[in-house]
Amino acid sequence: MGAIDKNLRANKFIEVEGVGKLSKNSLVNIKYHFVITTAMVTRYCSNYGIPLTHHDALSDAKAAGLIVSKFVHENRFSNLDQLVRFAGYPNYGVLGGSGFRKGRTR
Repeated sequence: MGAIDKNLRANKFIEVEGVGKLSKNSLVNIKYHFVITTAMVTRYCSNYGIPLTHHDALSDAKAAGLIVSKFVHENRFSNLDQLVRFAGYPNYGVLGGSGFRKGRTR
């Protein structure tokens, strides 16, 4: 929850740079973007035959992994690091047999 609190304090969830404005009300705008993102993920899973059960953390995690795997393959990246660098994502964590390891700040 620390990252969420930090992002809330920094107003990260209401930044508008690079994001379409769907409502004058910032809370409604965020809600609309969430609904659209959910619909896009659901459509992607459906089109690519990826099983997804909403509100089931394990199903969500498996679907997310399969989606990332598809993106890596379809964009001809040789590994996840290439995709992450291409997307400009500064850091990410790793989930493995020993639990979750936070990503380092680059």
